[in-house]
Amino acid sequence: IKKLRVMKEMTQTQVAQACGVTQGTVVGWEKGTCFPKAEKIPTVASVLGCDCETLIRAAVERKQRKAG
Repeated sequence: IKKLRVMKEMTQTQVAQACGVTQGTVVGWEKGTCFPKAEKIPTVASVLGCDCETLIRAAVERKQRKAG
């Protein structure tokens, strides 16, 4: 999510406002400590200029890397 946000030249606050969440929530998404709720995924994808599958795939890959 951070990579997409930076590519769109948006701040965490801007993403948070556009998605209807707090800036702290966006921090969690970027750190990988949480993931957007299912109902927010289409909004997040739209704000970041990607599709839902891209977000989900990135989360799965990150989780797999963490698991080793």
